[in-house]
Amino acid sequence: MTHHHQRILPCRLGALGLIATGLVSVAHAQLPRTVAVQGHLAGVSGLPATDGTYAFTWRLYASASAEAAAIWVGVDATVVVTDGMFSEALGDEPGGQPLPLAALSGALWVGITVDAEPELPRRPMHVAPQALYAESAGTAAQALYAESAGTAVAAQGLACTACLNSQHLADGAVGAAELSAAARALFLSSSGGTVSGAVTVSGGLDLQGSLLSGARFASGNVAGQTCAAGDLGRIVVDAGSARLYWCDGQRYLRLATCSGACKSAASVPCGTVITDDCGDVAAQCSGTGSGCPAGQLCGVGGCFADGSSALNPATTCKALHAAAPSFPSARYWLDPDGAGGVPPFEAPCDMVTEGGGWTVVEYAASLPFQNYFTNGDVFQYLPTPFQTVLSGAQLAALQAVSTEGRQTYVGLCDNVVHYFYNADGNHSYAFGFKFHDGTETVSGQSSYAPHDIQVTQDGCRVNGGENGSLANATVFAIRSPKVPVINVRPRDAGDATEKFGSPLTDNPARLR
Repeated sequence: MTHHHQRILPCRLGALGLIATGLVSVAHAQLPRTVAVQGHLAGVSGLPATDGTYAFTWRLYASASAEAAAIWVGVDATVVVTDGMFSEALGDEPGGQPLPLAALSGALWVGITVDAEPELPRRPMHVAPQALYAESAGTAAQALYAESAGTAVAAQGLACTACLNSQHLADGAVGAAELSAAARALFLSSSGGTVSGAVTVSGGLDLQGSLLSGARFASGNVAGQTCAAGDLGRIVVDAGSARLYWCDGQRYLRLATCSGACKSAASVPCGTVITDDCGDVAAQCSGTGSGCPAGQLCGVGGCFADGSSALNPATTCKALHAAAPSFPSARYWLDPDGAGGVPPFEAPCDMVTEGGGWTVVEYAASLPFQNYFTNGDVFQYLPTPFQTVLSGAQLAALQAVSTEGRQTYVGLCDNVVHYFYNADGNHSYAFGFKFHDGTETVSGQSSYAPHDIQVTQDGCRVNGGENGSLANATVFAIRSPKVPVINVRPRDAGDATEKFGSPLTDNPARLR
């Protein structure tokens, strides 16, 4: 017989019964020297040991003392245990030694070792086995067996009251009809059947891998259930919500069911790895979530406002480009200083130039090409600054969050030197500039330090015959977060024949 893979480790020997065997009615026959032992083997939970074949080592002792040495040892590796019950004939083990008959005259204790487990607590052996040896067997006429009774006769005249013989104990001799109703209620069928009413189990219940068919949890009000350390693991179905709850030793936690299906991207927070509905990162689930609050989109760094309306403005064009690099150059709603500051406003975003993300600051009008002064060649600003589409407050909010600026100032001219003057060979007529925040550059010098202003074309250096042509213009490349330029300061513009201007609407400033 093959052992079960999972076995209940024995922890105690229960209901040990001993009876004498080998009795005969012929006086001079040699009787077997064996003792029948029956017992019950249970596991640590108190449940019967797993059905199977076990190796038993039997030891007889003349004392219950732990120091007492065994007076007899028998080994049987094929003891069959069924429903926890076993039986054995001591002295009849394969290849073993017979029982020491002389030792049976005194008190005996039996110790059992199952498999490799420690020896179980010793149990006393009662009268039946010791009847094999009568203390007065030398003269007893009714001795069941006397080793020295060469003239002993068969026992006669024995009588008992309420004795049980083998017929009374045969299989099927005792059935439900022979038991009282109270006794029958104490037993469950070990081979199938139906149980009516509730069954209360004290201690653990090991189902040994059995299948439960048609089982369900009882429902109740989970709010009224206790959940303490002793209730750890208790499961309750709340009757009101039809939800399943589990006690963790302190409180009831609701158990959720899942199917293993992948969650939709919209149901998973933006940028979070998509899992199945059990919360596991399954092989069939891939990508990240796209879920965002209403009015926002999921981008590279998380949820962002797409600038599609005043109710959903982006912070700046730079922030919008970082979150959604695929967004095209277009007009978007911006709110650089956030809620409570300047209300959101609309402005163009350049998503291409130098990596994109530029907020374009448009001019309301260009500077007309004409004569502006007649008071001689002196440095002087135009009486009216340039006007931008954005208000001063909007520009200030935008500049507060910008670290870069770009602007190309194109100076159209006719007899007005903008930077270098060929006839004098110097920069004494170089324009000066004023920015939106009031900052002014130097005038009449070749360098505009600390501001980064470079002249990429200087057609006005000839000082005559330019006629406001773009090909003959002087072009200033300005790199500063202080743009836009709102005024210029020329020197060579004091005669009626000296004209200048700039196509400002074609050359807006950019902030990032």
